[in-house]
Amino acid sequence: MNTLPPVISDDDLDHLEMIASPAYYLGFPDMDVLAANSAARELTPCLVPAEPGSRPTNVVEWIMTKPARDNIVNWQAVAARTVHMLRVMGPGLVPQERLEGLPRDQLTRG
Repeated sequence: MNTLPPVISDDDLDHLEMIASPAYYLGFPDMDVLAANSAARELTPCLVPAEPGSRPTNVVEWIMTKPARDNIVNWQAVAARTVHMLRVMGPGLVPQERLEGLPRDQLTRG
């Protein structure tokens, strides 16, 4: 989108609502929730975009919660891949303090 903070237009939101299943616009690579359609808001109300000026709602953080663990069938694989992606793609693009809080090795243990 090339703007910081990203700007989601009314057309973008209309497009998101045309998708019948849960759908989001996420920041990349930080995975902050920028927008969510009504199906997503109904399924996971804790993943709605944060109010302007607030700490962003983040998918990586949500994946580490008990509701995510209980609802994602292959949670361990999804969580490990998401954290790995952020660790690999994030440096230089995501503030270091956000990367330092990521889990290290507990995701790979059975």
